[in-house]
Amino acid sequence: MNLLIQGIIYFVFGIFFTYFAIHHVTNYGWGFFAYLLVFLATLDIGSSITIGDRKLLKNKRIKIRGCPSLMIPLMNYN
Repeated sequence: MNLLIQGIIYFVFGIFFTYFAIHHVTNYGWGFFAYLLVFLATLDIGSSITIGDRKLLKNKRIKIRGCPSLMIPLMNYN
């Protein structure tokens, strides 16, 4: 699966879990299920950010002296 599509799917699931958590808390208060939904939303949104960051870094890599196996990101490490 494409990384961009996978990141979007994780983000959408995170939004759904956030919505359901807010809905559950407003109707029933904070319970185990509300904490579980918040935890799942956090994991999904965090995963989507990580996948998006990988996608951006993958596009910004350069080849070193024509060798495709040695690739470094375009970052400045001081």
